[in-house]
Amino acid sequence: MFQINENYLKLQGSYLFSTIASKVAAYSAAHPQKDILRLGIGDVTLPLAPAVIDAMKDAVEEMAHPETFRGYAPDGGYEFLRSAISMHDYRGRGADIGIDEIFVSDGAKSDSGNIGDIFGMQNRIAVCDPVYPVYLDTNVMGGRTGLADPTDGRYEGVIYLPCTEENGFIPQFPSERPDIIYLCFPNNPTGMTITKSELQKWVDYALENESVIIYDAAYEAYIREDGIAHTIYECEGAKKCAIELRSFSKNAGFTGTRLGFAVVPKQLMCGDVSLVDLLAKRECLLGKIQKMKSFLLKSSDLVDRYYTKTEVRIYSTVPVAELQEKLDKMTPEERAAAEAKAKAKTDADAKEPETEKVPDSESKAE
Repeated sequence: MFQINENYLKLQGSYLFSTIASKVAAYSAAHPQKDILRLGIGDVTLPLAPAVIDAMKDAVEEMAHPETFRGYAPDGGYEFLRSAISMHDYRGRGADIGIDEIFVSDGAKSDSGNIGDIFGMQNRIAVCDPVYPVYLDTNVMGGRTGLADPTDGRYEGVIYLPCTEENGFIPQFPSERPDIIYLCFPNNPTGMTITKSELQKWVDYALENESVIIYDAAYEAYIREDGIAHTIYECEGAKKCAIELRSFSKNAGFTGTRLGFAVVPKQLMCGDVSLVDLLAKRECLLGKIQKMKSFLLKSSDLVDRYYTKTEVRIYSTVPVAELQEKLDKMTPEERAAAEAKAKAKTDADAKEPETEKVPDSESKAE
């Protein structure tokens, strides 16, 4: 007789947000006159920006013609997207991350769960408390925890890092040594973040204890303060101990469209085994939807009007070989100047024609 994964039976109920949705639906049905302020799942409330819709249409149109039709995406994702990510999200911030260390996926949520596949079941995990449920639940299903305590819901074998008002919602180093440490900054669900110097301490801790950090930077786009790292790879030594997960949902406003990426540096090793090689074997990658991000921000002014002046970045589509050759020859100052020049050109190309009118729905969004 076939067998099931009995670790699923350890879960205390359905996925948290499914439970919230059921309770909200029941309350709404019983109290139809009540207005409900929803603080559960962070869904979007405005339609996709026209730049996103145009890019989707362009990608679909490509599939209709023999000369532009594409089948499966290349391993790791399309080079034009990975090149843009490498240039603007990492090299532009002093983090030397190459395109072969970037894995495009269907979102940070999926990566948060799937990344556990490359780690052994015997690893002990540490999570912040409160925690984004995907980190914990997927490790329960993966067999890295014991049973939940019926009195407080905590799982045996998990190291919890309390984030409370007393400690400023900032996790402290545990007294027990973890193998895998989940960190998320800006944090979900508390919204708290830490300085680059504080993050450096976690990197130093992981290196000293031979632990790996799974760093969820899905909310990086919200960072506006100086002294806050936009990527963990701004910290010295992080490429030897950290995997970073990223999302396009926040800076592009298309939560649910599913596009993100994971970064696994070549320097991250377990003995003589490279983790980037393990992930390359594991990843099931996206196809056409990756094209959308490359052209997504071609009309930054239009995106701004939809999303209340949120800062957006302009991604280029420089061929990877040309980009790599130029980057290797540039000083940091030359890289910054080249990026500013490229952004200025993209901004100029993206300006709307004077005859274009803003839809009525757009003024309502403002």
